[in-house]
Amino acid sequence: MMEIQAKDVLRINRKTRFRRVFEEAVVIHEDKNEALVLNETGAAFLEACDGEKTFEQLIQCLESQFEIETETLRRDMSEFASALLSEEIIER
Repeated sequence: MMEIQAKDVLRINRKTRFRRVFEEAVVIHEDKNEALVLNETGAAFLEACDGEKTFEQLIQCLESQFEIETETLRRDMSEFASALLSEEIIER
């Protein structure tokens, strides 16, 4: 898995489509023809990946939205972001 650094600036890959459909968030990667359904935290993270915020700024955005310990959020989102990078759903 690819390691995420605090200063990494992340954005959704151009070949990835992300939409909220009713009460779910769905990600589709054009090249892989796969769909991924995200929970609310994952969807909020992906929505914040605008190509301008660093990973640390993304964590700060999520902290204001969810009641979760900072270190737990940072660890979980680091693992999640690493997986998304590996799957080419997001990019640096």
